Amino acid sequence: MSPNLITLIRVALAFVSISLFRVGSYASVAALVLLVVALALDAVDGIVARRKRSASDAGAAFDIAADRIVESVFWIYFAAAGLVTFWIPVIVIARGSLTDFLRAIAFKQGQTAFGEKTMMRTWWGKALTGSRASRAAY
Repeated sequence: MSPNLITLIRVALAFVSISLFRVGSYASVAALVLLVVALALDAVDGIVARRKRSASDAGAAFDIAADRIVESVFWIYFAAAGLVTFWIPVIVIARGSLTDFLRAIAFKQGQTAFGEKTMMRTWWGKALTGSRASRAAY
C-alpha cells in the first residue's frame, strides 16, 4: 500500500468517525476507535514512505495537508458538539495555518518540513517541532 493511499484513508476515517459520534453507544465506541486509528496512521504513512524509499516533497506536503484536515475536522466537530470551547479549535487552526504559511515560504526556498532538506536546523527547532515528545504532547 502506498503512503499517499494510507494518508487518504486517514482523512476518510476522520470523516467516518465524526459521522458515528452521538449516533448511539456502540457507534460512539466505533467512532473513538476510528479516531485513534486515524491519528495512528499519521505515523504509519511516514514509516511506509521511508521503508519503500518513496518519500517525496509532494507526499510530505500531502501528509501535512491531511494533518490539517484531520485535526480541523475533529476540533470543529468537538466545538460544535459542545465538547470543547470554541477557542480551542480557533487557536489550533490559526496555529496550523501560520505553520503552513511558514512552511510554504521555506518550500519556495527549497526546504521541506522533514527529511534531507529540512528547515529545522537548530536543536531547539527540532525539539520544539519535530521531536517525538513534542509531537506526542501536541
